[in-house]
Amino acid sequence: MTADEVLTEQILVNLIANALRYTHAGGVVVGARRRAGSSSTSEVVLQVWDSGEGIAEDDRQRIFQEFVQIGNAERDRRKGLGLGLAIAARTAELLDTRIELDSQFGRGSRFGFALQQAEPQAMTVAPMIAGAAPIERLRVLIVDDDPAVREALSLLLKGWGVTYTIVEDTASAREALDRAALDEGPPYQVVLSDHRLREGHAGLDFLAGLKARAPRPGETIPGLALVTGDVDPELMRRVGEAEIFLIHKPVDPARLRALLNHLASA
Repeated sequence: MTADEVLTEQILVNLIANALRYTHAGGVVVGARRRAGSSSTSEVVLQVWDSGEGIAEDDRQRIFQEFVQIGNAERDRRKGLGLGLAIAARTAELLDTRIELDSQFGRGSRFGFALQQAEPQAMTVAPMIAGAAPIERLRVLIVDDDPAVREALSLLLKGWGVTYTIVEDTASAREALDRAALDEGPPYQVVLSDHRLREGHAGLDFLAGLKARAPRPGETIPGLALVTGDVDPELMRRVGEAEIFLIHKPVDPARLRALLNHLASA
């Protein structure tokens, strides 16, 4: 498929979460199929089917509006905020597609969106390079103001043999970078920062500032990654434009390890 993988995943996550929330019996199915597009190229349609409550015809347009929840007139926050489908619809617009809906009230719904099918390309497998830097040689700086998150990431990185420093604010992070720049040892190759930090500081602004800052003359920090639970499409767009890696909360250890492996071998 030809699309941004982060935005595509975010749409699917919201559609699946919505299906699970309203399916009390039966199940949820996620699938993909090909169909002819409007031009000579084909499309791939990603769909989420559920056997839930279904959506009345009068509600099928307004469910994509912000803070609209069918069957939650009392605004019970435990049932969500009514933003999932609105965010999915806005994100789909960024990918030049739209959310399609087919539903039978009382029997279930099918949500889907189409993406242009990419042309197949031959892939080459890079040979293993002798002496390539393993993950244990990385030096990682983490910025997060949540003690529980800092402890969890510390346990992960310690178990992987990664050299790391964890701080709770951007001021401490800059001090750590300054100290590393004065040392003769290796600088930080990776900086992970939470987005919503205390005192109104934004992790994305901090990381974007590091893009223009060389820890030492002629050097850059190759791995800048934003860690966030925010699903705002505008934030996703800004992250992409800044060419910063994105890690969604809750942090998936396998994805974090894959990113570190990628940076270690780059």
